[in-house]
Amino acid sequence: MKAPATTPVQTMGHSTPDRIVVRGHDLCEELIGKVDFGAMVFLEIVGRLPSEEEAVMVNAVLVTMAEHGVTANSIAARLTHHAAPEALQGAVAAGLLGAGSTFLGAIEECARVLQDLAADPATRVRAYVEATHAANGRIPGIGHPVHKPDDPRTAKLFGLADRLGFPDTHRVVAAELRRVAEEVYDRVLPVNADGAVAAVLSDIGFPWEVCRGFAVIGRSGGLVGHIWEETRRPVARHIWSITEETLEYADPEPLF
Repeated sequence: MKAPATTPVQTMGHSTPDRIVVRGHDLCEELIGKVDFGAMVFLEIVGRLPSEEEAVMVNAVLVTMAEHGVTANSIAARLTHHAAPEALQGAVAAGLLGAGSTFLGAIEECARVLQDLAADPATRVRAYVEATHAANGRIPGIGHPVHKPDDPRTAKLFGLADRLGFPDTHRVVAAELRRVAEEVYDRVLPVNADGAVAAVLSDIGFPWEVCRGFAVIGRSGGLVGHIWEETRRPVARHIWSITEETLEYADPEPLF
């Protein structure tokens, strides 16, 4: 087998018997006890330590994403833990696997849309909303079944980004997206937490392809909390029992 023309390179980290280097920084001397988790996440993704403002904003995003009560993700984690209590990581993974277009994963698609529309919001926002509406589609990051007329998390994140002095390019696009969407769909459609996170991460400079990762990182902590609570105040068996009691059986109708 022919050797590769160049040696593959990775820049994440390496170890020697007495030293661990992470993204060019000595883990023990420069990072442990000196940077918070948000700054560490930023370093891992970007390759440099954040400014004070960037660290505050990233920590705020992770806090925002950590918890939202009993959702499909936390129920999946609790049920999986009920079935396999010896594997906490499996229960966390089960909750994270549901990070899709309805919960958590919308951050990625919303960031992609915002970054695309930011090139010419004056003409492209309305065209995008009208095309999505005509296709009976949903606009990622817009609308919420509970938080109306406004999602309180959005106001907090946008206000923090304003105070920290970040450019507002994508926050402005998100606001315009909401305005046009409410007009076209004829209902209240607030910028939800996914949309707010997508906007502030985009304004920091993160490419849309990595934005879902912040939901995964933040929600992991929340799911560990749910699983630990499940060990002390179990509800998974109750959820299972309710399902058994309320779902009726019917003979199937053949698909073909």
